[in-house]
Amino acid sequence: MIRTVSIILLTCVLCSCQISVHSSGVEDLKFPTGKGVKVALLDLGIDENHPMAGEVLKAYDMVPEDIDGNSPYELKEIGGDWHGTEVAGVIWQIAPESLILSYKVFHAFYDGNGNGFCDYGEHLGISDDRLLRHINPIGEFSEYQAINLDILEGLRKAVEDGADVINVSIGEPSSPEVYYSFTKEFDEIATEIPIVVSSGNYGTVAAPGDGYNVITVGAIDPSGNIWRNGKMESARGIWWEKRRKPELLAYGQVLTLNSDWESGAELISLEGTSFAAPQVTGAIALLKELNPDLTPVEIKAILINSSDPPKDKSWGIGVLNIERAINERDEVISGRLNKSPRYYTFYSPGGELRVTLVWEIEEEFSRIEFYLESPRGERYYDLEALEKDNVRRITIENSEPGIWRAFLLGNREKFAIAYGGDGLKVRPGENALLSIPLDGECLLRSEVQITQLDYRCDHL
Repeated sequence: MIRTVSIILLTCVLCSCQISVHSSGVEDLKFPTGKGVKVALLDLGIDENHPMAGEVLKAYDMVPEDIDGNSPYELKEIGGDWHGTEVAGVIWQIAPESLILSYKVFHAFYDGNGNGFCDYGEHLGISDDRLLRHINPIGEFSEYQAINLDILEGLRKAVEDGADVINVSIGEPSSPEVYYSFTKEFDEIATEIPIVVSSGNYGTVAAPGDGYNVITVGAIDPSGNIWRNGKMESARGIWWEKRRKPELLAYGQVLTLNSDWESGAELISLEGTSFAAPQVTGAIALLKELNPDLTPVEIKAILINSSDPPKDKSWGIGVLNIERAINERDEVISGRLNKSPRYYTFYSPGGELRVTLVWEIEEEFSRIEFYLESPRGERYYDLEALEKDNVRRITIENSEPGIWRAFLLGNREKFAIAYGGDGLKVRPGENALLSIPLDGECLLRSEVQITQLDYRCDHL
């Protein structure tokens, strides 16, 4: 289904406002649907025959033959179990024309009584150094178990297949050893391809969500409180160092595809951080359709900067706001530092001002000095930042009109600064380009006809 949007774009020369994906004048654009964006899932495979499924471009089984009876790297017609299909269902609701690349990295074992094995080693005698001992899509222990080599092979295959964004709704207990033996590869690839990881449903954030460069996603309930269900709760924090994780929060209670659809395809309600992460992945698919040239660090800065403040800042840095990320499209500056101070200036017409800095961690952690300076010389810092954070977000509710400066001083870090606020908004009239209900259960995608989008600077 195509939504036609007639756009009148007004460009402000004084403050150099622009939308990188639009040119000046009047033109017809398609409603963003993630069209052509390749979304990789490292999960339990996917049932591409589901009547409500979108397009599955490729589906690979990464689990060794001695475990699931299939040859490694075999292209599967149907290789899915419930979790992967339902994660994909969340993405398809937000980005229905995205293309799924599925990599099965889990397998289930059952005994004669229907009980699931928690450990490949218990079942097959596989050595501990190949295991992620509690790799887990839903809870503290699960009948699903993955081998770390299979997950990393799936990650490498996704890169080889040209994935534009990778979703990882799995996790295992984090530690410095696990970071360097497992998560580090995710961090390296996340400098080239955005990787979205669920935070986990117990305690502190699980690997590979403990990465610096990945986007880690926790969950809130429909009331905006931290998501909980019995003993499960959206994980937060890194136990072995002082760092804010997750960066983003999204609804932990969603409607998605039913995996057991023989009696009829429908949307069912599911819970957990596994289903919060693909909401961020879907949002990235929309951004990549609008501007394929956006880099992972730019995308991360945009999504954090456009997010809403959580009720409790210990839960995460911001709550995903897809409507703002797509409709307002914050300006973004990116580059690499060179040990010399840098200033970036921009105009604020007053009102709310949001500025977010994100930088990539390459070999070891490095710190960037960052602050905002008002037209009168007052300095503003991110007072919530922890020792090992590589994100700074500053929000000023009533900013002083005039020229503001962002100051940076670092080593050779690759960085991105996103900024936006009351004076830098796309105003779509009566209808928003994107709408998500307060309860977060599904995306509303009715016919939309917008006659004019004004992108203007209020100080002219």
